[in-house]
Amino acid sequence: MKFLKYTWAMCLATILSLGFSACSDNDNNEPQQPVEIPESGDFTNEVDGAAYAQSQIALYNEDGTLKQRISGVALDPAHPEVLSIAVKNEAEAREFFDNMVPPAQKSLLTEQADGSMVYSPVDVIGIGQGSIYYTPATEDKRMYAEITYSDDCPLRGFKSLQILKRSAWPLNESTQYFPGEEVTASSNVGQVKEGNAKWICVKSAEPGRAGWLMRITSGSYKIDYKDDEWYACATRSQADELVNLIKKDPSWKEYFAAAGMPVNDQETWIQDSHGVLIFIGVHRYFPATINLTNGNIDWHDSITRNAHRKLLLFKTFGMVND
Repeated sequence: MKFLKYTWAMCLATILSLGFSACSDNDNNEPQQPVEIPESGDFTNEVDGAAYAQSQIALYNEDGTLKQRISGVALDPAHPEVLSIAVKNEAEAREFFDNMVPPAQKSLLTEQADGSMVYSPVDVIGIGQGSIYYTPATEDKRMYAEITYSDDCPLRGFKSLQILKRSAWPLNESTQYFPGEEVTASSNVGQVKEGNAKWICVKSAEPGRAGWLMRITSGSYKIDYKDDEWYACATRSQADELVNLIKKDPSWKEYFAAAGMPVNDQETWIQDSHGVLIFIGVHRYFPATINLTNGNIDWHDSITRNAHRKLLLFKTFGMVND
């Protein structure tokens, strides 16, 4: 039903835009009237599959420059397009690939008899975005698998991600923090001025993968798409992983509560958005929130609605040499 409402809103906006354009050519030359923006909750809960997968590898700025590396290290400087990580076993390798697929698109993930997997992502209105491949290693004994993608898939920053065995990792490093550990770090970004505050380690740093810290702000804020605060939030895929941890193990609620960040049914801002067509070629983007107990996503018009919410802040940390 939400998808139909969203589709209807897009169609209505297009029709009205054409009507307004035609009216502007008459003698009255009446000004165009904006299309009414639907209230939060009238949008589809679908997700941009390729963007979701991309956020597990790296995030990029508007100008295309690298903003934050999440997973993958170029071990061979001569081949920067080939990234590597290392995992404990084959199950962890498959889990890494599975985390690149949003829950709403698991049906688009297929597995072959030889253990290979293919994910065929679609965008928010169902348009295909190529394919992402998980291929088990058969000849290279250093590897569990390799992740690649088709030419028409909009992933960037790498051509191949090799998932190595821990024994094949050439660097002698270890993580700084461990899951559930409290970490004190700066929480100042944009209008959020909470100083040095407590964060929770959600993921330890692993070979080729950054560790994750998350914090639920103590204050509630009104933010908009592409604000500095929006960029400082966890992406949808990162927030989904926290939701899964909370669902599987109640201890995670205790970790956050002990640090003064109770997890309940409140909505928290994340780095995700949803576009609505206002006029032909003109979209309005809405920042998203997630419910950390059930994973429900909602979008909010933060200009016309008094949408003050807490933020789910995110930052990474690296490994240290042993």
